[in-house]
Amino acid sequence: MKKINKPPIDDLQLLNDICSSYRPNIDPYKHNIIVRYNLYEQNFRNLENITSVETFLPIRKDLEESYERSSRFNEERKIILNHYNEQTSGLCLHCMMGKTHQLDHFFPKSEFPEYSIYSPNLIPICGDCNHKKGTVIFTDSERFFWNCYHDDFPDYRFLFFNFTLPPSGTQPKVELNLNFGGDTSEITQIIQRHFEKRRLKEIYLRDVVPGELSMIEGKIHECWKELLLLGIKDKIFDIIMVTLKSECSALMNKYGKNYWKACILEGMIRNAEFLNEFIERIISNDEKNGKKCIANWLEQEQTIINDKEKYGW
Repeated sequence: MKKINKPPIDDLQLLNDICSSYRPNIDPYKHNIIVRYNLYEQNFRNLENITSVETFLPIRKDLEESYERSSRFNEERKIILNHYNEQTSGLCLHCMMGKTHQLDHFFPKSEFPEYSIYSPNLIPICGDCNHKKGTVIFTDSERFFWNCYHDDFPDYRFLFFNFTLPPSGTQPKVELNLNFGGDTSEITQIIQRHFEKRRLKEIYLRDVVPGELSMIEGKIHECWKELLLLGIKDKIFDIIMVTLKSECSALMNKYGKNYWKACILEGMIRNAEFLNEFIERIISNDEKNGKKCIANWLEQEQTIINDKEKYGW
């Protein structure tokens, strides 16, 4: 997660164009809409101060349809998505997993119709997050979700994966923790609520960690095969460690210090004892499987020899 620049949209010009060419019913409310735009800007660090008003209910349908059907807004939609994707490589900053192809109204347009086409309120997001986020973003003045345009995220790492191995097997036990080191600022509270509402801990552990571990295991398999051919198999731990460090650094530079994939790698790097045992168990399994393959091959060959002798082939 990281803060990104707001899209280069002239929101007042967009509003004027919509009023003059597409939805003249909006025009009498234009001044009040601009007042609400200014309120948004004044409270961009305290979004919980913005509450809904009934002023715009008579034109709610016009505003919503301007967002959904207006060719003029569709031009801006493309700019917003392209601008976002240039900064994030298309990664959804709401979950850090999916690819963005939709816009989420941070303040839902059903309750805040005046922000229906207001670009700072439109957050590029993946379809799954857009579906699951819902329309409730506050409770008792506490915000549930972070905002990648407005929030200043901690510049330190707070997402930690911890790995331990069971007495046997290669499947690690994985724990995920948020550790802010005593920081109780508002953004840390928002991050914790965001994780809870989107169930990101559960999703990461269930849906992404197994796949990442499988990929790392595959790297170890391939590395082991190459080192056997080169006769330097004792270097495998050092090579895997360097590989993981390089990948981790590249991911953190691109997506931030708390990108889940980078934090998985960091968790392995941080626990050298675990990583060494993990590698040894994978190698041990490879060797056992290799011996089984040889034994099966020898058994098959012996069966063929016996059949030749028996049937006179």
